[in-house]
Amino acid sequence: MDKAELTTLIKSTQNAEDLQQIADVVSTLPLSEREAMKPILEEMTDRFLAKAKETVSVVKVFMQLENVSDYISLSYVASRFLGKSRSWLHNKIKCNFSNGKPVAFSEVELRTLQKALSTLSDELKQTSLQLSY
Repeated sequence: MDKAELTTLIKSTQNAEDLQQIADVVSTLPLSEREAMKPILEEMTDRFLAKAKETVSVVKVFMQLENVSDYISLSYVASRFLGKSRSWLHNKIKCNFSNGKPVAFSEVELRTLQKALSTLSDELKQTSLQLSY
């Protein structure tokens, strides 16, 4: 594999299997060529790091919502606070794919969801206090 082919492979790398192939090829290069490839490899590393951070963020939201999804209606939350359907919220929580891209929460959507859960909490607390003798 020549340098141009390797560069193309690095720039198009999307999965871990390709990473292993790249590592195998780069390890056979002379030191000077490895040094020349360093900026391209750093770009690839940054891309994979960003993708990993996004994945961690999605998993974190999923796990946090899983804690309350048994006792609140996500359908109600989606409709009342986000103006969306239950399936829309489900797709966001599960980070399902739409048009070949993962569907994740935007920062605005996460803030809205946070406020929604806080509002529900306040409403439950107020109702609980009203029921006391």
